[in-house]
Amino acid sequence: TPLASWYRMYQYFVVGLNINLRNEVEYFWNHQDWALAVLPDPHDPHTARYAVLAILPHLLLDAFNNKIRLGIPRDTPKFNKDFKELKSRPKIFEELPLWVDDVPPLERDLMLPGQTGRYFTRDIKYVCCPALKYNVVVQDPALRFV
Repeated sequence: TPLASWYRMYQYFVVGLNINLRNEVEYFWNHQDWALAVLPDPHDPHTARYAVLAILPHLLLDAFNNKIRLGIPRDTPKFNKDFKELKSRPKIFEELPLWVDDVPPLERDLMLPGQTGRYFTRDIKYVCCPALKYNVVVQDPALRFV
């Protein structure tokens, strides 16, 4: 289910397992019927987990809409040679679920390890910008994939 996939992404994200995270993001991408906008608000009572769960749709939105901008819709077959047909399709962009903007930032910074186990600071080049909105400091997992 989309919810199970999303929580797996959460687990990989918080421990810095970026390859596993990317695999799960690709799995989510390949289920074109799982629109980001309809991800339900988990109303998670654990404030740090709630903040991280709100970060993930931002990262997916960036990754997915980047592919869509390039002319690769979510329902593209894995092996496709008809690029003219893909280019002729209308671009249907993903949208954020409305609830992510209502998730409050954490009171203090939460530092999460990057894929090398290293911790980052807010001023590092490769910090995950969407996470900073929620006071989570972590390496950007670089989820744009083609």
